[in-house]
Formats: sequence, structure tokens, C-alpha cells
Amino acid sequence: MDYNNDGNMDLILSNYYGKLFLYTRQSNGTLTEEPVLCGDGYEIDMGYWCGPALVDWDENGHLDLIVSGYGSGMFTNRFTLFMNTNEDPDSPVFTFNNISKIEPVFHRWRQGIRVFDLNIDGKKDLINGSETGEVYFHENIGTNASPEFDGKVLLATASGAIDIGSRSRACLLDWNDDGVPDMIIGENGGNLYLALGVPGVGNEEQTEEEIANEVMSLSVLENPSSGLHIPVQFSSPSAGMIVINMFDLHGRLLEEREYAIEAGASSLSLDASGLPPGVVILRAVLGNSSVSERVVITR
Repeated sequence: MDYNNDGNMDLILSNYYGKLFLYTRQSNGTLTEEPVLCGDGYEIDMGYWCGPALVDWDENGHLDLIVSGYGSGMFTNRFTLFMNTNEDPDSPVFTFNNISKIEPVFHRWRQGIRVFDLNIDGKKDLINGSETGEVYFHENIGTNASPEFDGKVLLATASGAIDIGSRSRACLLDWNDDGVPDMIIGENGGNLYLALGVPGVGNEEQTEEEIANEVMSLSVLENPSSGLHIPVQFSSPSAGMIVINMFDLHGRLLEEREYAIEAGASSLSLDASGLPPGVVILRAVLGNSSVSERVVITR
């Protein structure tokens, strides 16, 4: 991640004692060790075995910090959110804010938290490993700019719940470029496991809103898409202004577009010139209804 907004990728490391260490990359490619990260003016102390992640939590254009930890430190035994309150994107200043409505996992150490839109609904979710080898999913039931959580789900494959023995850490990505999230999971013995996502699996139950949205449809006509525009077709029983949001797999808003459409089928050409290569989530909103689709951007 680019911690100080200088265009170079930086590094945040955690240690056994719950401290966070920042290394900023210089223009010549070398890394410089910075002071230990602080929150509310205090050196961040997560107790033991903490796991950090940087993400724009409230979608205000500035990176925030979320950390898991265990032990007797000031922010331990929970997922802890440090909001960046500095308007200068080059110099983050973190203040403490405990994330609400997250049911704690019994084995709370070595959780290795990840922020990722796992269910492809345009909102950032939380995924964490555990000391005992499982991987948990916390669905965002709020919005992308104001996440809320209520409990957890134990992730599973076709053969049963994921359990790799001990100290699981998950990396989320689209391994095979099929538009579906996959996971690489590490464990204490140094082995890596690949869990491929299956299209359409994991979202069998429909909400009332999803059922109502079936009258709308969004189709990507060129997928993967390699040009500067993405041709799509949108169908709706009514006319109006449609808003199309484009998210990456971390739930970060990349672009937003508005179009006037008529009732029935409308062909649209979405400007993709500013989109990075990879999987992009298109979410079309008309009134109180929405529909989403994935597209793979290649260059």
C-alpha cells in the first residue's frame, strides 16, 4: 500500500508484542524505517500477535487502519479501527474507534484480518484467520462508506469447513481471472492452500430486495473487456436516471456514472479509461433497486 501518497508502495509489519512498524519506500527503491505507529497520540499496543490492514474505511479518500490483536494491551481482544483524521493524505493521523457489532472469535489471536468484498455486493467485508486454522467471514450489512457487522460465518469448501490446522492467514484475489474471489491460505507449517471460488455458490438465499430487483438486469456485452469503454445492456420496467458505481474487490469506489434511460432495454458504453486492470464490480442503481455484475478489465 502507498501509506504516504507519494506513488511508492510502502510496508507495515506487526510483531509478537503487538506493535506496528512502518517502512516507507524511497524513490530509489530502498525502505526507510519510520517511528512506531500511534493512535490517539499513544503508541499502538495490540497486546500480542496483531494483524494490520490499511483501507479507506469511510470512502473519504484517506487511508484508515484496522488491526486485530490479543492480550492485555489497550486495544486488544477485538478488531480495532483507527480513523485517519488528517486532511493531508501524505501524513495519516489515527484516532481510536472500536468497530461495533462484530462477534468475537473464540480464538482471538493471530487473526490476520483482511478487508475484501467477498460476496461481490459492492461493500467491503472482513475476513480473518485464526490460531486454530479456520477462516471467518464478517458480512458488511451497512454501506460501503459506513460498514456495519453482526456476527460471523465459518467459510467452507465442498468438503466442509476450512480448517488447515493452525494459524491460518488468507489472501483474497481472483486467481483464475473468472470474476469470482479466490483464497490463498497459509498455515503454521509454511504450506499454502488454494481455495477457488465457485460462481453462484454462497448466495442461495435471496432477500426481498433481491427478489424485487429481478425485474432489472445488467449484462456486460464484452467480458473480459480490453478497450477504453465497456459495452453493457441495462433493462428496467421504468425510465429514470440510473447511477452506475464501479468498485474494486476491496469495495473501494473507483468511478461513478449517471445515465438517463428509457423503459425497456438500454445499451450503454461505460468509460473504462480510468479503471485499473483486474476485476471490477458494476452496480447499477435506479430508485430503490439495484443490480450488480462483474467485469474483468484487461490492458
